[in-house]
Amino acid sequence: MRNIILGRSAKKSNKADEHLIDYPTSYQYGIVINYNTAKPKKGAGSAFFLHVDNGKPTGGCVSIPKAKMKKLMVSLKNKSHIIQMSNQKQLKSY
Repeated sequence: MRNIILGRSAKKSNKADEHLIDYPTSYQYGIVINYNTAKPKKGAGSAFFLHVDNGKPTGGCVSIPKAKMKKLMVSLKNKSHIIQMSNQKQLKSY
């Protein structure tokens, strides 16, 4: 199990890894959702992204229309965070 972003020349990459370049519509723009990365828990999922909607369900990521994604990326600042919540009670703590 790995929860890391590897460059093209990374020697640790293997056939099971998702190659984002294979999804040119979805990953034309993308933002990493820093989930299960600090102390990875096996089976909890990894490598979640906010990316461009391609009209199909995602494999666990979050997708939005391209125009909204471009607008969001322009408005993000350093140290911006995507917050994952399960209910409204959690939202009130932010």
